[in-house]
Amino acid sequence: MRAVLDVNVLISAVLSPAGSPARLLLAWQTGAFELIVSPMLLAELARALAYPKIRRLIPAADADAFVAWLERSATMARDPDG
Repeated sequence: MRAVLDVNVLISAVLSPAGSPARLLLAWQTGAFELIVSPMLLAELARALAYPKIRRLIPAADADAFVAWLERSATMARDPDG
């Protein structure tokens, strides 16, 4: 099974390591499904993680590392045309 997780779900996983979104990431890591990302999704995630409200909770280095990890570890899809 392949899945695309919403940026809000990804951010929630970082904010609440014991919550359902974090469990989704753990399930992906154990092979329960294939996580699909795209350059556009990763750019949106990086932009959202830089919002001041989020930045107070997730340091820049952690946010950057999270985006880089997803880029390296998830399956990259092309952005839709248009």
